[in-house]
Amino acid sequence: TDVAAVVVVHNDADRLAPVLAGLSAAAVGVTVRALVVDTGSSDDPGAVCERFGVPFLPGTNRGLGAAVNRAIAREDVQTARYVLQLNPDVVLPAGSVAALVALADRRPSCGVLAPRQVNRDGTVIPSIGIDPSPRSYWYARSRLPGEWVWSAEAYRRERKVDWIMGACLLLRSAMLAQLGGFDERFFLC
Repeated sequence: TDVAAVVVVHNDADRLAPVLAGLSAAAVGVTVRALVVDTGSSDDPGAVCERFGVPFLPGTNRGLGAAVNRAIAREDVQTARYVLQLNPDVVLPAGSVAALVALADRRPSCGVLAPRQVNRDGTVIPSIGIDPSPRSYWYARSRLPGEWVWSAEAYRRERKVDWIMGACLLLRSAMLAQLGGFDERFFLC
């Protein structure tokens, strides 16, 4: 398997079907195995998974990191070259997973890749940032809040960043194994 797509849900059953349905078109040319990890939902995402033939791991809400770690502990996920961590509201364009895998294959020293994220109307969702420095801090204070990269132009090309929003991340499995997975001390929902 090229990619283990891990979708973490918490009361997102109504959003789950589109992401699961879109995976096959997004992954043309690569093999993808989806897995849904629940964090204590009350709206039965397991029924959606059953409809799509996708494995479902029920559980309690110990945060996103703990949920992803439960997934990557599975043998079928460990054999994948990459883990695609997806929020349940992500809509993947056709060919997008294959394009991310191709880019990751060309960048063997890169552990995490994230695509440009856009709203339904095509506007960029600010999703990357830089660590603060004295210069960036004062620049940000005079213009825009925080260390987020706001310019839509900055999202039109490949770039190294200090941090990224985790709605859609392609993670190298070897890197995850080396790190021991996500740090569960940081509770993200």
